[in-house]
Amino acid sequence: MLIENYVMEKTFNYNISDLQNILKLLKTYEHSSPEIDKDIERLQHLINYLSKNPNTTPKSKSLKTLFKEDIASYQIFTPYYSYIKAFVESGHSIDEIYQNPIYKKIKLSNLEAVQISQDFIRNQGPFFSNPLDEFNEDINTHLKFVSNNLDTSGGVLYLYSTGDAFVFSPDNKDITKASVLTHELEHVIDSYNNPNTFNTLIAREIIPVFMETLSLPAISRQLNLKSDGYQRMLHLHSIIKESALMFIDKMDMLELISKHFYLKEEDLIRFLNDNGYDNSLISLLMDRSLTQDFFYLIPELITIELYFLYQEDKQRALNILQAISLNATDSNILDIVNQSGITLNENVDTYEKHLLAKVKR
Repeated sequence: MLIENYVMEKTFNYNISDLQNILKLLKTYEHSSPEIDKDIERLQHLINYLSKNPNTTPKSKSLKTLFKEDIASYQIFTPYYSYIKAFVESGHSIDEIYQNPIYKKIKLSNLEAVQISQDFIRNQGPFFSNPLDEFNEDINTHLKFVSNNLDTSGGVLYLYSTGDAFVFSPDNKDITKASVLTHELEHVIDSYNNPNTFNTLIAREIIPVFMETLSLPAISRQLNLKSDGYQRMLHLHSIIKESALMFIDKMDMLELISKHFYLKEEDLIRFLNDNGYDNSLISLLMDRSLTQDFFYLIPELITIELYFLYQEDKQRALNILQAISLNATDSNILDIVNQSGITLNENVDTYEKHLLAKVKR
């Protein structure tokens, strides 16, 4: 069902009770397959999150336990270290590119936001529009706009066992209502095109990050928002570049820790202090897990290169995205990128200069 065929404004909503009914059904098949068990776990997490359930607050862990958990991920991220280090050493410093964006306040209905987002996605061809049409058959009961008090940038839950995708996206009063929705709808499209994508850490974010980035100038022009789209692009880029700096510092710290993990926690902290990591820096670096810090780094580097390629050869860029969607895993993504002729970090400086020039107009 196409959005254009809607006669009246739709609410685009689902209730927590709807999710609880699905959870109850899945639990009747619990342990019958790993996929169902994982669906149950993820669905319960979404219910807790949307319910703001106070009982789901994680218990505090010792610092050494947090170190141990990150060290377990350390080897997974080692192949990306040189790319991230080159990223933070390219282009401008955080101070030079960081700006506090001031977006124009707009009144965008839920239907208008969906229409704008989907129109943009449809312009990318049938590989993207066909799964969107499939999702639109259930969109009114599978998409939810949530209030800002959830402090969310949006999310998607894809259930392998049922093929359902549940989207929640912030009901912001600015350009981000449509642009974040574009990101989340692309997650749905990727899950429909290749359900295995949902189980990846890096690969799953590549096309959504690219589509959100690419959509921002288009949405800005459509809504006559001047530089809002480029402000948002620069703001997101600066956040990711700051995360990259944190990632490098944390990886360096974890390398030291891994060689001295036999020490008691207080002795290990003292050792880190002696090697340039004071307690405030340790606390900052351990505020989130290494995995959380890494979500968007490689996707941003790929996005930067595809952003310029798209302007020169749209179809080639879209072909690369399709290859990523159908074949990418966290272990082969660098091979796919290299085989496509993309060189990561080649255009970081050009991208930052481009955004700064657009914002200053």
